Amino acid sequence: MFGLHINKDSIRQSDNLFVAIRDSYNQSVKDGMPIKSYQVFIANPRNRKWTVDDEIMKQIREFNVRQHLKCIVHSTYLDHPWGDLTKASVKSSIGFIKRELEFCDKMKAKGLVVHLPTTMTPQEIEHNLIKLGDNKSKAKILLEMDVVSISKAIYNKPETLNELMKVIRRNGLSSKFGLVIDTAHVYHMGTKLKTKRQMNEFLNGIKEIGLRRSNLIFHLNDDKNEAGYKRDEHTCLTTGKIWSDGHEGLQKLVKFLKRNKLIAIFEGKRYDDYVCNMNIVQALF
Repeated sequence: MFGLHINKDSIRQSDNLFVAIRDSYNQSVKDGMPIKSYQVFIANPRNRKWTVDDEIMKQIREFNVRQHLKCIVHSTYLDHPWGDLTKASVKSSIGFIKRELEFCDKMKAKGLVVHLPTTMTPQEIEHNLIKLGDNKSKAKILLEMDVVSISKAIYNKPETLNELMKVIRRNGLSSKFGLVIDTAHVYHMGTKLKTKRQMNEFLNGIKEIGLRRSNLIFHLNDDKNEAGYKRDEHTCLTTGKIWSDGHEGLQKLVKFLKRNKLIAIFEGKRYDDYVCNMNIVQALF
């Protein structure tokens, strides 16, 4: 279920997101590594301006169905629905996310990625989860850990992710939420993933999440920077600080992804980054 994040200029400059998706897929077939899934923004991540209309969403939906593609939408960077529910910014974020979910249904997208808060615990966001879960969309909200300093990090830890799922289940929201695990984010907040033992420990720790394909997806990224240094910066697998000098952990993870048929998105900025990552995955196996 490997795929890529598609921008309008992933292959060539275009003002039409559908064209970028179609061209990326066709090129991947030509290259002998057809994408099975992909991720897109449907609104400008920095100003919330919509980048799709009804006609484009119809084209994307029909293409997804025809090519059996799993589509994931990423929410904007302005969407922060956590904290005091009476705050205007929180209300605005929740409202916009629900609108994005409506668009997900029009495109036949499987889920909408929303960043978790950096330091608030699962119990502290329970009311926010309930509010977000009050929607009629068939697409799941896929909660992804955001990067914070190692000393403050909590959502890189399996026990916190498991506790989050318990809060979700306790409120009858299992059909509304899933999780995204970004390997670069987890590593950057201090979790080691290099060796087979380290990866086993992490994967065994998240079994409380449940391995249904609708519950869990991965952003499969290496990190240019050392853990805790500045921000994470995505790079091709085995060229960053996580797996540049040891591939056992990566091999274990790829086997896990394949065995459970989980969606794994490479978040490079260009189609060439997808090719780089797929070449590594194929070389390892």
